[in-house]
Amino acid sequence: MRKFLPVLLVVVAVAIVAVVTISENSAGTQNPPTVGFVDMEKILASNTDWVNLNKEYEADLRFYQRELDNMVADYQRLVQEGRTTEAERKQQEILSKRDQFEMALASTYSEKTEIIITRITRRISDYAEFMGIDLILTADALVYGKGTYDITDYIVDYLKEFER
Repeated sequence: MRKFLPVLLVVVAVAIVAVVTISENSAGTQNPPTVGFVDMEKILASNTDWVNLNKEYEADLRFYQRELDNMVADYQRLVQEGRTTEAERKQQEILSKRDQFEMALASTYSEKTEIIITRITRRISDYAEFMGIDLILTADALVYGKGTYDITDYIVDYLKEFER
């Protein structure tokens, strides 16, 4: 939590500066900025690509875990049999495989995650432009936001149109 506090404070500060800048640049009360916020977790949870990606990730994670569990069982058998040298090699193999598995998961799924989030973010921007919204924040960046400014459900409905 301590690592995220400075980041959160920066995000909130940037959001406040953006709102103040937009407010100062608008033509007074006759042209106030249109602001909304979204719950990105809810948006992602409603996205079919995101849900499927998470299912794939979980399946791959289970597969890799089974592989590691089998290797650990072999290691334990070697230890019980007193085959110390082979057990040490197996232990090193387990550590190496674990690192390989973690790297494979990270490289595969970080790229796919980035693609999905970029696509969703671009579509949210398109929605904002079409609807005349000047600023959309994430609910995580807010200290407070009236429910009337929560446009998450509208965004979810909009994104669903792309899944048909």
